[in-house]
Amino acid sequence: MPTATAEELAEQAEYIHTLCQLGESAAGRPPAARLDPARVLEAQTQDPLLLRVRQFQQTFKATWMATRMPPSCLPELRRRQLVTQDSSQLIIDLSYGFLFTSQDDVKKFVDKSEEDLLKLAQKTMQASWNFDTNVTEETFAAKLNEQSYADRIFARIGKRARRYDINEVEDPAVKRKLQFLSNIGTAVLRPDILRKFHTLLANMGQTFSLAKVYSYNSGSTELSLTPDIVQIMAQSRDPAELEYYWTQWREVTGKNLLDSFKEYAIVYNMAANMSDLQDASQLKLIRYESPSFKQDIEQLWTGLEPLYKELHAYVRFKLSEVYGRSIINETASIPAHLLGNMWGHTWTNLGSILTPYPSKPRINVTSEMLRQSWTARTMFEKADDFFQSMGLKPVPRKFWENSVMQKPGDREVLCHPSAYDFYTKDDVRIKTCAQISQEDFLSVSHEMGHVQYYLQYQDQPYLFRDGANPGFHEAVADIASLAMGSGEYFKRIGLLPENVDIQDEETNINFLFGMALQKLSTLPYSYLVDRFRWDVFSNKTTLENMNCHWWKLRQEIEGITPPNKRSYKHFDAGSKFHIANDVGYIRYFTAFIYEFQIFQSLCAVAGQYAPGNPAKPLHRCNIYSSMDAGDKFKQMLQLGASRPWQEVLEIMTGSRNMSVQPFLEYFRPLQKWLQRINRDNRAKVGWFEKDIDDLCDKAPNSSQGIILSIWLTALMVFIHFS
Repeated sequence: MPTATAEELAEQAEYIHTLCQLGESAAGRPPAARLDPARVLEAQTQDPLLLRVRQFQQTFKATWMATRMPPSCLPELRRRQLVTQDSSQLIIDLSYGFLFTSQDDVKKFVDKSEEDLLKLAQKTMQASWNFDTNVTEETFAAKLNEQSYADRIFARIGKRARRYDINEVEDPAVKRKLQFLSNIGTAVLRPDILRKFHTLLANMGQTFSLAKVYSYNSGSTELSLTPDIVQIMAQSRDPAELEYYWTQWREVTGKNLLDSFKEYAIVYNMAANMSDLQDASQLKLIRYESPSFKQDIEQLWTGLEPLYKELHAYVRFKLSEVYGRSIINETASIPAHLLGNMWGHTWTNLGSILTPYPSKPRINVTSEMLRQSWTARTMFEKADDFFQSMGLKPVPRKFWENSVMQKPGDREVLCHPSAYDFYTKDDVRIKTCAQISQEDFLSVSHEMGHVQYYLQYQDQPYLFRDGANPGFHEAVADIASLAMGSGEYFKRIGLLPENVDIQDEETNINFLFGMALQKLSTLPYSYLVDRFRWDVFSNKTTLENMNCHWWKLRQEIEGITPPNKRSYKHFDAGSKFHIANDVGYIRYFTAFIYEFQIFQSLCAVAGQYAPGNPAKPLHRCNIYSSMDAGDKFKQMLQLGASRPWQEVLEIMTGSRNMSVQPFLEYFRPLQKWLQRINRDNRAKVGWFEKDIDDLCDKAPNSSQGIILSIWLTALMVFIHFS
């Protein structure tokens, strides 16, 4: 009979622990392969009395893993020969009383865990980079293997971290790290199920990234999303062509991900339940460290909604002039395919036909970038220069050697712009397929913002080498694009002529309108993507009818509807990278809030903004070359995740709470203009909502959808515990 290793003993004990936590009865289940009793009890013979806790930890691994289990687990553990009758009472005693032998012991555990996790992170990041920049079966398998191994180690560390009573830990930093270690997410799943789950996620991401659509004109040429279809959606004004690409992209992405996403949702909820959480939405929001987070977000959106509706009314009115009232109903929602990009969530590409004052500068510098022969590297160099001008760090030499700035012609890459931290002192990278345009310049500056955050907190220990929360990382990245998107900045680097009067009122409205097409139009989408996932996880919609629920939310919150009728057989949310790749999206909503709060603070420090002073409005602030603003920024960036985000925000802004007021102040001149022009145009503010049955065909029998969801859940539970 094979000898059981300490690792196998631990996994056996953890398996029983999981069954007990879920209230599952172990009685009647087929016994697992029996372990060698002599090997299992070998540690006991070394210390028959088991009186010294430290030696108990070091030697009796299986029993140690069983500590803090409910006593009801002990019969099953004894049946599997993981513990003996004589040791049961000691286990019960330890279950309620044993935490750790000293403060020093828990610190050593945390320090050792960090050391191990750092090495794992370096390996998994390298494997991810290899796959993302060279999509092959080999790099796919290597990435999956590294991730699976890292998850096993992370799960083992996390499960041990949960044994400690965190309330007894005195050192605040150790306590915070122990909290992070305890949040193991889907790693709580059984190793073989977890590997299948990661394979599922990887396949979903690969399906999205490798998707191609046949050309509208030729029917034989295959087009990728980036740059081909993205450019068409931005530049074409042919409704039929736009609808074709909008529809076909969802056929080759979302529709092909439908079944996978259903399985994804079920397994994620299982992991949440195993962590004593109600559903997966709670699991995904742990890093936001707020029990009222969902309610806070809803309240923030309520504060921003009136401004969005004014913008929506103006855009709809102008589009009706372009496409005609037979296509754009002036009181209804806007068809999603006519908004300038694949998802209708950012309207920047409509600037040329919507500009309030066409005779005045629009502050779009793409043509000037091309005239000056900018390259992709030029965009990166300008972004790096922006941070250096504030006294922040330059990117290291390896960045220029290793980053992928444009789409290579010899291999498939995942073109979605991303920044990578390899957790060393000199290796940070960006991967993107940049084109020479203002939009891509601001996208590059965004990714360089992520990189600057990496560089600033790189002296923190591994567990704190992250943003204060996921939204903070996006906010820091967006501050760069906000500051670098101003007329003052473009003028300073020679992309706007000297004769452009950036203080002219109409020019300012053009600028603010362009910024609103970029920032404001994105806010409701940034809210509803994860609102949709929360509703799926919490069963507010069935898995069968979730696509119709998606369009219910898009109509209610955004005032956007599909160009053709959808059905339960589609999965249109899956046409977005972040859904296909399991990336949280609410971070972008919170980022917009933090971004303007932090930007307002930096502008005040730089002397570029003064409340109530019309000569120094927030929207004309330029923090380029402000060392004072750079010093203030560094205070926040260098903290990483070492403090709760509320404390970090307070250090930066003086307030612990998210607030929409800086955002509204930035756009106040535009809001007044929109209110006036909408009245003059008699444009309806808001939209009437169509019956959801007119937008999307639901499953033939809704009760079947509920039954199917329950059946699939039961099936997954059976697979998990069989």
